[in-house]
Amino acid sequence: MGNHPEDSNQTVGCYDLLSDTEDRLIHAGLDSITVRRVMLSVRHDNGGAMVYIHKDNREVRNQAISDALRSGEKTIDIAKKAGCSVRTVRRVREEWVL
Repeated sequence: MGNHPEDSNQTVGCYDLLSDTEDRLIHAGLDSITVRRVMLSVRHDNGGAMVYIHKDNREVRNQAISDALRSGEKTIDIAKKAGCSVRTVRRVREEWVL
């Protein structure tokens, strides 16, 4: 680990998310050959692309919001639990709970 620019003198432009992920997976005990093979495939499929990574798993968050809405929880309480805005809860209600 330690590829993150905050961990060293690297600049943000030099940070390699996939190398960091590879290191973390191997450090967690996954088979290094399999991890490297998968990472090569990801690099092949996405190399050179600008990819935005959400801070949270939106599908999981939205499902939790939907479940809370169905159970009758208040919008403000759901937003606090989910770590999002009331507007996000309302958007999920409009998109997911119909």
